[in-house]
Amino acid sequence: MVAVGSTTAEIAAAVPIVGPEDIARHVCEFWQAYGLFDRPKVEWYPRTNLAALPLIERIFKVTHDGNIDAVVFAGAAGGDLHKLRDAVGVNLVPIIDVGRSAGDFADVRFDPFNRDTWAETARCIVDFRSRRQRIELALREQHGPELELIAHIFVSGRPLTAKRLVTTPEAVCYPGFPSAPVTVPMAEAMARRGFLHRTFFDRMHECSNCSSRRL
Repeated sequence: MVAVGSTTAEIAAAVPIVGPEDIARHVCEFWQAYGLFDRPKVEWYPRTNLAALPLIERIFKVTHDGNIDAVVFAGAAGGDLHKLRDAVGVNLVPIIDVGRSAGDFADVRFDPFNRDTWAETARCIVDFRSRRQRIELALREQHGPELELIAHIFVSGRPLTAKRLVTTPEAVCYPGFPSAPVTVPMAEAMARRGFLHRTFFDRMHECSNCSSRRL
């Protein structure tokens, strides 16, 4: 008797290849449930980060006409994040961090490989847009920078909260808002008019020679 052996051929399961187009399509379909039926219009910053642009352009619609839903931050962590709003130049749209570098200085973080951040980003864009529309008529009238700060607080839904930052002369910053030299004078003006309320944050020592401060 001749025994005939049998062999088993193992066929590897096909692994789907997910490319940038697939990611963009899944994100856009997911966002429709939140009312985002078109790709959000954005500007990106810094403009020198060319490596991130191809994926961003598939998910967001990059435009430079000023009519935007958000600013996409594609930069690296650095010592000037407290000036991020100053550099971006707009206050009434969210800053979306597409990495992990901006922290509290951005309004939301977006990771194309993390579905939870898809939802957070969609909610952030929609909330900013909805609140911005509620004050649109008021902003069309002539107003000063102080009212712009109040509008920023309302549209962002974030309180104006100080944070220690000893690497700057002011020793404080305001995550989500312009740098302290820009924000503090406006906040003081609004407090004097009764629109904002001062609360004690910390005591600082100021150098009489260079005006630098330390906690």
